[in-house]
Amino acid sequence: MSLMKIRYEGKGDIAYQTLSSSGFDVYVQEETLAPSNTTVKLSTGVYIAEALEDLEFGDGRFKVRPEIQVRPRSSAFVHDWLLPLGTVDLDYRGQIMIVVRNVSSKDRVLQQGERLAQLVGALTFKVDGVEVRSVKRGDGGFGSTGGTK
Repeated sequence: MSLMKIRYEGKGDIAYQTLSSSGFDVYVQEETLAPSNTTVKLSTGVYIAEALEDLEFGDGRFKVRPEIQVRPRSSAFVHDWLLPLGTVDLDYRGQIMIVVRNVSSKDRVLQQGERLAQLVGALTFKVDGVEVRSVKRGDGGFGSTGGTK
């Protein structure tokens, strides 16, 4: 049984680097200029194709659901790239993007094929006492279910 399946439409091959890897690396899809102290969004070529809504444990008392977490590779900050952690909800169907900030004092170019981030499958649960709004989800990202204030 698979909790989540992805579709890859990017350049290069994605793979877990070892049997014990928690996440798989994603690659910069096209050469991108990142001016000093600016943030850029990068394509990954990765989409969620399908995911289970709920997985029940303990006679239905516990429900968990999958998500994808976007994490920086450990080497990114050493090379003056700052990547925030990110969450991709199971019902998001757009391309998974990564956000990268060039924290150096020089303009930099991200080369196609560079590995800056990894995607990790994780399980989450709903917290009791928090309302669930009926928000239809699709392919909008970065605040599309409510934005920021």
